[in-house]
Amino acid sequence: MKFSLTSAGIPLVTFVALILIAAYIDTSRMSRHHVQERSLAAEKLDRQRERLENRLYRGMSNAVALRSFVLSSLTTDQTINNQNFTTFASTLPNVEKTVLGLQLAPDAIIRYVFPESDSVLLGVNLLNITKDNGTVQRAIVDRRMIVDGPRLLSQGNQGLVARLPIFMSNNQFWGFSTVVLDFDRLAIESELNVVVNGLRLAIRGKDGRGSTGEVFFGDAELFSLDSIRQDINFHNGNWQIAGIPVSGWSGYWPGRNLFLAASISLSLLISTLIWRNAQHKYQLSLNEKLLRALASEDSLTKLANRRTLQNHLDVEWKRAVRMKNTLALLMIDIDYFKDYNDHYGHLEGDKCLCLIANTIKAAAKRPADLAARFGGEEFVLVLPDTTLDSALNVAEKLRLDILAQKIDRDDAAPMDYVTVSIGVASSNPSAEVEVGMGMGMGMGMGMGVEQRSRHSTRLLLEEADKRLYRAKAKGRNRAEAADV
Repeated sequence: MKFSLTSAGIPLVTFVALILIAAYIDTSRMSRHHVQERSLAAEKLDRQRERLENRLYRGMSNAVALRSFVLSSLTTDQTINNQNFTTFASTLPNVEKTVLGLQLAPDAIIRYVFPESDSVLLGVNLLNITKDNGTVQRAIVDRRMIVDGPRLLSQGNQGLVARLPIFMSNNQFWGFSTVVLDFDRLAIESELNVVVNGLRLAIRGKDGRGSTGEVFFGDAELFSLDSIRQDINFHNGNWQIAGIPVSGWSGYWPGRNLFLAASISLSLLISTLIWRNAQHKYQLSLNEKLLRALASEDSLTKLANRRTLQNHLDVEWKRAVRMKNTLALLMIDIDYFKDYNDHYGHLEGDKCLCLIANTIKAAAKRPADLAARFGGEEFVLVLPDTTLDSALNVAEKLRLDILAQKIDRDDAAPMDYVTVSIGVASSNPSAEVEVGMGMGMGMGMGMGVEQRSRHSTRLLLEEADKRLYRAKAKGRNRAEAADV
């Protein structure tokens, strides 16, 4: 589990975190790019709107000039006729040739036109021809200029008609001053096209009705898309112009693909390095554990080695002193093992050693019990808090368990199966310390705790070894005990 968390979990979490950071940066950049893109489109659209709006005001100002002409004539009691109307109309500027015609319509009936080619319009009642859109009626009610169109004119042009109601000083309605603008020419002079500076354009608001009016220029679809929209304002009305990039709004900010590829590659690289580092550390940990095991275990039987045995004896001796407990151990030797090894060979000899070692290890049932290989075919079993009688019982059971293995032998040994001889020794470390301190010298006062521990455990091992040789002297395959 530790390997899985270190080698897979942390690199995976790192990779996901880096990808989330890249996604956040990508989202932020995309949002900023959209804002910049729309801002640029809005600037382009605003320039187009301003050009068109300026030319509309310039052309419609002729209607205001005609109203001034009428009011001036009425004030000075000067009669308005074709001659003075034509003379005045001809003086009005039309630099860009966007004005198609000028009209005066007393009582809403066209009486004066310029140029004379528009004479076919004389006598036309504006109230009748504008019933459908009610532009004339609205102009009278609002007392402000009203734009009619754009629509197809009798001259064949796409025209825009701006009508300004004229009221005398007594607020009595006099009629209309009208200017007719050539919308196609107005578009040319305003550099207006369906595609301008990379933007698709459309305009709605026929008859000056703004966003509620009909689309009269460009593709009506633009008003159902996420387009930029601005108002084109003029006297008592407005149009709405919409713009959107020809290829639509971009789904990527510049360099996005390169950024994402680099982010993913970098995330994989960092995660891989973390994973490899984790594996390296884990391998070092395994190697360290292996070295510790090699330093504390016998390489063949996997039991504790002599160094571990000594350290364990020192710890248990000190604990026995504190707890006033006994400490017992068994010295175990395989009977006639040299003959077995010579007869069967070293491989079978090693196999026999391992079988015996496993049986001894199984006898170390408590956490503090320790089975160790003492050397060659000799083993030691440490039994803390165990009396001599209990240790002897353990030894006898162990001897019988090994005999029950029925490890055959047909060498020169006098038994049919492999057996062991066991020497058993037990000590009371706390009583030993008290005796030593009572003597006031030698072991009591002349040695430190560590020295007393090593000296006592060595005596315990020596006594067990003596009992082992006594068991051998009595014929082997037996356990002999002594109380130290």
